Amino acid sequence: MPRPRIQDQQEWSRLMTAAQNGEAGSYARLLAATTPFLRTIAERRLGNVRDAERAVQQALLTIHRLRHTYDPRQPIAPWLSAITDAEATRMSAERAGREARPSFAACLNSGPGYGRLVAGGRIELPT
Repeated sequence: MPRPRIQDQQEWSRLMTAAQNGEAGSYARLLAATTPFLRTIAERRLGNVRDAERAVQQALLTIHRLRHTYDPRQPIAPWLSAITDAEATRMSAERAGREARPSFAACLNSGPGYGRLVAGGRIELPT
């Protein structure tokens, strides 16, 4: 897992605390500063830039929803990492499920006795 510099973590924590206190500019700077860190986590987990970018966007939304739960007395990097890793893990599981499951049409067309999908979306059952 990437480790941001201590100074970066301290700045991120300061920005999050300011954001929790209603400073919108601080929040925008926090998101801009932490996005490369989040992207590195997601890319390492997913191994795919496109999926990683989707995971980062979801992580940013989750961070927004959960920003009130951040405790400024705690390090911010593990909090950000946990959120991003959870989003990347969820996406990885979804991707694995999509790749592992054959389509409905593939199941129908898999052999005698299973029926087959024909034009118009109808199912033709074996006789």
